[in-house]
Amino acid sequence: MTKGNPSDLKTEAQVAEILWRINIQTLAMQYGDCKRASKQEQEIWKQRIIKTLCRINELAQQFNPQELPRDLRPPTEEYRVQSAERNWCLRLSRELTILFMSA
Repeated sequence: MTKGNPSDLKTEAQVAEILWRINIQTLAMQYGDCKRASKQEQEIWKQRIIKTLCRINELAQQFNPQELPRDLRPPTEEYRVQSAERNWCLRLSRELTILFMSA
């Protein structure tokens, strides 16, 4: 077994932040799939979205972010276009709020 460079090792908080960012991108892709799904399939997608939101929350508790990331690469073309004018994570947050408030 080879020993890694200690400076290459990540703390638990750093790993949590990386996973948090990945899960936010996953959430955006799931929401896009939910919007394109039939009414019946949307309920399945909503459950998946809720599970991802729970994971995001659990990860965030490990490093306590103060806001959604501004430098996160948009996962879809739709969000890429919108990220030029504003933070796509904030838009996703608003869209998900509307989705679950209207349910």
